[in-house]
Amino acid sequence: MTDELIEVLELVQRVQRAVHRSKSLHKPQPSAVATRLTMAQLRALITLDDGGQLTVGQLAERLGIGMSAASSIIDRLVEEGLADRRQDPVDRRRAVVRATPAGSESVTALRQGPKEVVLAVIGRMTPAEREHLLLGMRGFARAAEDAGDSKNADPSGSVCWTAGNSNI
Repeated sequence: MTDELIEVLELVQRVQRAVHRSKSLHKPQPSAVATRLTMAQLRALITLDDGGQLTVGQLAERLGIGMSAASSIIDRLVEEGLADRRQDPVDRRRAVVRATPAGSESVTALRQGPKEVVLAVIGRMTPAEREHLLLGMRGFARAAEDAGDSKNADPSGSVCWTAGNSNI
């Protein structure tokens, strides 16, 4: 790994720590949904919200879990009114699942807190720094999308790098 890549990873960790410690920027209020669901259920709900209508098998594949685990997670989301499971109109042997409007609203609420933190931090940057950040983030997004298109991509569709003890 080049010195430049190591510096990028270190800077990402530094930003994560600074934002996490910054109580003045954001006082997180856990949503009611976040307190009722497990991380696996939240991840499934976010995947459904991002992916639209999926079969149980597609959801299981994207989450990297078995069909029975995916089915149990879906049961819980349906009980909470956050997901809807129906018979696949194309193949009646399969079920399709999607986030309900309440599920989509919950995902939006979960994402709102981090969005406010990032906007507050970016607001503290100079116009020139924001311009450079935008250029760099466009390149980063393109590279991440290219990596996601490769056959070695994470089947869940998520991108997660580990640097030291911190997930990026």
